Amino acid sequence: MSETLSINDNDFLRQFELNVDGQLAKIEYSLQERKIFLTKYVVPDNIQCPELENNFIRSVFENVQERKLSVVPTSPKIASFIRKNKEFRELLPVGVIICGSSTWLEDTLSASLSLPADAFLSAKFCMHN
Repeated sequence: MSETLSINDNDFLRQFELNVDGQLAKIEYSLQERKIFLTKYVVPDNIQCPELENNFIRSVFENVQERKLSVVPTSPKIASFIRKNKEFRELLPVGVIICGSSTWLEDTLSASLSLPADAFLSAKFCMHN
């Protein structure tokens, strides 16, 4: 069962914030046109739990959905959430598809540029035309 949390959109620091027992959990973002790039998920170790993670990310997605923005998840945690919660895939912009642990874009670039498999650690999404 999920609950909607009261999150703060700190647009000055470009992050969604959640205060839990005096600790700050945050999801950093970059806003470009009608797309929001969710770039980093940060939760202090002493308040981490799967239910908090799920509810926090869900609350951010509901906020983004209300604002009619597209989501580009460059954080592995956020990409994993979309993989598990298919109802939010409609928020992905055209051409962005969430893949498994390795992405089509990473595999293609690694092979064509002869780079090691771990050369791409940040983005965990695929782009198809």
